[in-house]
Amino acid sequence: MTVPFTHSRPILWGDTDAANIAYTVRFLDYCLEAIEEWFKGVCNTDWYVLNMDRSTGTPFVNANIDFKAPLTPRNKLHTQVLIKRLGTASITFHLRGLRDDDVVSFEAQLTCCFVNNKEMTSIPIPDDFRQNIESYIEAGGTVQAAGSQ
Repeated sequence: MTVPFTHSRPILWGDTDAANIAYTVRFLDYCLEAIEEWFKGVCNTDWYVLNMDRSTGTPFVNANIDFKAPLTPRNKLHTQVLIKRLGTASITFHLRGLRDDDVVSFEAQLTCCFVNNKEMTSIPIPDDFRQNIESYIEAGGTVQAAGSQ
């Protein structure tokens, strides 16, 4: 398991706004892309399988993004996914977006909760996911282990 989990993607022309930098709302997309890839890599599932086959949703209940430096189509974005907090039914992720030149473009915190998506009621994080997440944390996939703030 590679820690921190990092999702890389190019910044495309269609990601930009009139100022020729990545459009503000795209940063939430970048975070969600990275978190879904983290679920695939760490929990061996994706959101489609989670929702359709296991009737489990992970709606986000909080999102905060601090913008540090712009992104343009000249950049490739590398988003590190760390765990800030693992609760009974929720996970708070800490994401750090780095450009190829190692400049931090953004830092974000997003919290999702696990729900039975038929009833929309909170459920504990399924045991198989919890075990994988705890292994990721033990391998250094936390904000504290990575030295983030």
